[in-house]
Amino acid sequence: MQPRQLTLRNFGPFIHETIDFSEFEEGGLFLISGKTGAGKTTIFDSMTYALFGETTGQQRSGKEMRSLFASPDEMTSVTFLFEHQNMFYQVERAPEQTLRKKRGEGTTSQASKVSLTIYDAAMKELKQLTKRGEVDTFIQDLLQLDAKQFFQIILLPQGEFRNFLIASSAEKEKLLRNVFGTALYQRLTDWLHEEQRQKAQELEKQKQQILTLGEQFLWTGERKTALTIPETFTVWEQDMSLLAAAIEQTTDEHLRLQTSKQAAEQEFYAAKTLHAQKCAHEERVAAFEKLQQQAPIIQAQKERLTFLQQLEKDQSLLQQVAQSRLLYQEKTQALANLTIEYDALVAEKAQWENQQATIQAHKQALSEQTTERDHYERLLPMAQEMVFYQEQFETVQNQRRNNQAQLDLIEKKLQEIAEEISAVTLVLKEKEALSALEVALVKMKGQVDLWEEKQQGLNQIDHALEQKNQQMSEVQAELAQATDRVTVKEALFKQRQSEYAQSQITYWRSKLLPGEACLICGSLEHPALNSEVDSHLTQDTITEEEVQAAQQAWEQARNQMLTINQQLEQRLFEQGILRTQQETLQEDIQRIERAFVVEFAVEEGLSPKAGYEQTQGIFNEKKDHYTQALDQMDALEKQQQSYVTEKAELLEKMSMLDKQTIQLQTQLDHLAKQLGSFSLLELQTMIGERTQRIDSLQGTIQEYERAGERLANQQLVLSERKDVWCEQLKECEKQLHHHEAQIASCLEAYAPLITEEHLRSRLVELADISPLVKEVTDYEEQWKILHHRITEEAVLTTLAWPDLAVLEAAYEQVKEQETLAYKALLEQRNQQTRNQALIEQLHVLWQKNQDALEELGELQHLSATLRGDNPEKLSLERYLLQSFLQEVLMVANQRLVKLTRGRYQFLLAEEKGSYRNSTGLEINIYDDNAGTTRRSQTLSGGESFIAALALALSLADVIQQQSGGVSIEALFIDEGFGSLDEESLEMALEALEMIEQEGRLIGIISHVRELKDRIVQQLIVETNGAGQSQTRTKIG
Repeated sequence: MQPRQLTLRNFGPFIHETIDFSEFEEGGLFLISGKTGAGKTTIFDSMTYALFGETTGQQRSGKEMRSLFASPDEMTSVTFLFEHQNMFYQVERAPEQTLRKKRGEGTTSQASKVSLTIYDAAMKELKQLTKRGEVDTFIQDLLQLDAKQFFQIILLPQGEFRNFLIASSAEKEKLLRNVFGTALYQRLTDWLHEEQRQKAQELEKQKQQILTLGEQFLWTGERKTALTIPETFTVWEQDMSLLAAAIEQTTDEHLRLQTSKQAAEQEFYAAKTLHAQKCAHEERVAAFEKLQQQAPIIQAQKERLTFLQQLEKDQSLLQQVAQSRLLYQEKTQALANLTIEYDALVAEKAQWENQQATIQAHKQALSEQTTERDHYERLLPMAQEMVFYQEQFETVQNQRRNNQAQLDLIEKKLQEIAEEISAVTLVLKEKEALSALEVALVKMKGQVDLWEEKQQGLNQIDHALEQKNQQMSEVQAELAQATDRVTVKEALFKQRQSEYAQSQITYWRSKLLPGEACLICGSLEHPALNSEVDSHLTQDTITEEEVQAAQQAWEQARNQMLTINQQLEQRLFEQGILRTQQETLQEDIQRIERAFVVEFAVEEGLSPKAGYEQTQGIFNEKKDHYTQALDQMDALEKQQQSYVTEKAELLEKMSMLDKQTIQLQTQLDHLAKQLGSFSLLELQTMIGERTQRIDSLQGTIQEYERAGERLANQQLVLSERKDVWCEQLKECEKQLHHHEAQIASCLEAYAPLITEEHLRSRLVELADISPLVKEVTDYEEQWKILHHRITEEAVLTTLAWPDLAVLEAAYEQVKEQETLAYKALLEQRNQQTRNQALIEQLHVLWQKNQDALEELGELQHLSATLRGDNPEKLSLERYLLQSFLQEVLMVANQRLVKLTRGRYQFLLAEEKGSYRNSTGLEINIYDDNAGTTRRSQTLSGGESFIAALALALSLADVIQQQSGGVSIEALFIDEGFGSLDEESLEMALEALEMIEQEGRLIGIISHVRELKDRIVQQLIVETNGAGQSQTRTKIG
């Protein structure tokens, strides 16, 4: 990954800043310098935020990175262009932020956004991603690093430069897993562990299945428990042999009973058949005798059937006679009614002929009324046209009056708008004063920040002085106590010294010979001491050790007093320094406050911050007033233009209306001449009256003519119908006589005294013909069948009746015995089949169990070995990573030996830690000066920096060589040089100069002056004193 360009918009202290990293490609190494708080680390924060949505160390969220100086309507965003494997990628990310609404007042919350645009080597766009999940996943897969690993390999934040060097084996494993692609081996280990767990579950399941099979075995002999699987096989086979013998015995018994059952069954069913035949014969004899008794009744039914069959043949003739008589009566009655109707019609026609004179007068009046109506109708369109023009004339006049009123209103509105525009123009002339106030506010903000910084420093110094005063009081009290202790210890020491001297004098006096000079006073005479004093000195003899102890206690107390006195003097010195700083800050604060009063005209007594806030409030109020004036001016000008346009349109409309008025007046005058004194209403009334009279006359005439036509037609129709009915009546009379002659001939075929009415009364019995035919036929067929069967079964009367109860009881007894034997045989065979299946299942499960046990043992051994449960405490993945790390250390040693002039080398720790997490990837340092190996955590700050720098550079080299997808062409270091002594710094500079020749882009943030002097390519971050920053490059 090679950075190309970074653009920051309202991000941290940067408003709109673009950094072109291609300017540093020639040298490779460049320094990022600037004052504390200028925003150097923010550059690194912006790169990591663009790539991963996080800042270095995750100390600040993207939302917190929004610039305090950003305009309310401008977004905060970072755009980062980088090259990777001959492809270009541009990621733009904007955090969640609050912006001013584009329309209306208030603010709106803007959600975070991200986009990634992919270009080829010629910067031709290939694809764009806009979903956060897709972008984050794509970048992580592209770089094969997440944010945490990016901070450990490419961008090293403050305080974390040496993290990888001192990280535990588990932490190194997480980082190296992704960059060297060894996660596959970890997944393999996890898969084996899961296979082992599943195999153990399978074994437990097989064990439960075996126990279940043992419970399902059906025993023939005595049940046996607590058996091993091989013993179970032997015992079950023995029990199966017993069961086979029992099955054979049961089979023989069942065959014997089955033969006996078949013989009893044949004998019983033969007797049962004979009994049924004799019973059926007796029933048929009884039925035949009953048929013989029914013979007279059947004969009567035959005679009735013959009569009804003859009546059925004559039924149609009877119906024809009845129909002919009814038709003759209907025709006679219809002809009488038709004659009456014809006579009434003749009278009505005579009355119609008497009205002809009246109808002629109506026709004359109709002609006159029609002539008058036609004259009025010719005048009606002109009257309607005149009314139309009058309405148009009135409408035009109303429109003109309305337009004139609107025109007067627009004139008034235009005058009001002109007055408002004049007032707003006066407000807009204050723009220069507003701009000057805004410039003053920027200056005031810088002074306020400086004042707050000074005020905060003064508060800290005041607090420190309070602490110093309290400490001085405590030290003074402690000094007084120490002085008292010295006085007491000194008095005690002098007393002990005096007592010791007295005891020594007494002792040496007692040892002097008479006349021998005293060693102390030189006297030759030694007067005798008081016996009590001598006795006291002898009893309370002070030793030299006690005197020395008292002297040491006195000297120790005196030293403590001197130490406390020195502390007091140091506190007084520090207090003096703080008071000097206090006075300096107070003078600075007073100077700033005076400048606010003099330069910015702030009221005396107000603090700079309160003055700034007051001025800010005035500025905001004036700015809002000015903004409102701008909006008002724009609205007024639009409103004025709208009214001017509307006025022109109204004037044009009024001109057209005047022309229409003249044209309409001319039309009205012309129509008034033609109409004379007639109005539209009068014409419509007269036309309506004539039309009503015409309609009435026409209706009367048409009704008379229709009545004449109707009477003539009806007379003709009735005359024709009368003739037709006369002919039909003659035909009906002839047909009736014919049918009556036929019925008289039919009556002769029946018995005497049978009349036509008697035959008609018997017609209802014709429905009984079919049942009678069936009854007679069934009787004759049943008689024939019974007579034939009785004749054939005559032999049955000679046979005796069988005893069915005895035969059935014998059969049921044998049948029950055979069924019980069969059930017992089935149960034994089912038991045999089931037990045999259980034996086979047990064989299969036992074989699977043995195979699974063997496989589980292999899995447990392999899984434990790959997981690190081995004497070396190394998993398979960590073993591979150990080889990669060993290669990294070999490359790193080439740099470290040069940087430390042969003193230090990296060694992979061979010691086994207490746990797997601390084994395999630990890094030790071999110290050639001491000839010993020690842990990397024991290196000093400067030594750690040198070692970490060598390791980081070498790690990047090896990762790039081993992992085809990971291309590490840049390294960024945030601080880390300030802790180096002069010699270590020189070594670091030599290392950086050596790296500069390797073609890698390396950016460093540092305040160390030697780096500024030695590194020629620099990105300088400069502040404007008001919290905003800009960058500039220095090449050479």
